[in-house]
Amino acid sequence: PKDIVGGDFYWATDIDGKTIIVTGDCTGHGVSGTFMSIVGITLMNQIVKEQGITDPVIIIEQLKAGIHEVLLGTEENINRGGIDLALVVINRVENQLQYVGANMPIALLTQDDLIIEKGEKYSLGGLGEVSQEYSVKSILFEEGDMLYMFSDGYQDQFGGDENKKFMLRRLRNLILRVYELPLGEQEKVMNSTIENWMMNANQIDDILMLGIRL
Repeated sequence: PKDIVGGDFYWATDIDGKTIIVTGDCTGHGVSGTFMSIVGITLMNQIVKEQGITDPVIIIEQLKAGIHEVLLGTEENINRGGIDLALVVINRVENQLQYVGANMPIALLTQDDLIIEKGEKYSLGGLGEVSQEYSVKSILFEEGDMLYMFSDGYQDQFGGDENKKFMLRRLRNLILRVYELPLGEQEKVMNSTIENWMMNANQIDDILMLGIRL
């Protein structure tokens, strides 16, 4: 987190032979971002764990409705509240990954290629968003492939000799450099890379990077 608490969160569970993972980037930092994170986590528990829903389209639609309902009760945040979100359903029997994105990409590194899926260009929450529809992308994977889910905090961080953003291009090259390493080693390299990049610059956003060996 940028502050003591933040607005980036992740959530995961296994249900009916599937692994469901969500990463979220909520509007704001600190307490306001944490409030939205709690909303997202609470809704995922209700939708998946309590209701047993595993269809990614239904999950995202219920998330959208739930977030909008919460924001209707908070006039101060109705126009600017929301969550960028990536939702992945992993079926290890069929080696298939289903992805729905709300302004948050994923990266899948297979033995052949690095696939970056960007999803839709709108967030969950706020007025004028309820009518937006989200589509599912299905991707086949092989055992040992790497999945990365991340907020924009890493690539948007300023630093380097010219105090510029890290950018998705550098993140893509970093992933290609570390994906074969054990996960603990990948974490160390990613942490040290962004810390060295920042140099004397301030952290501008919450940073979330989730790596999963499929």
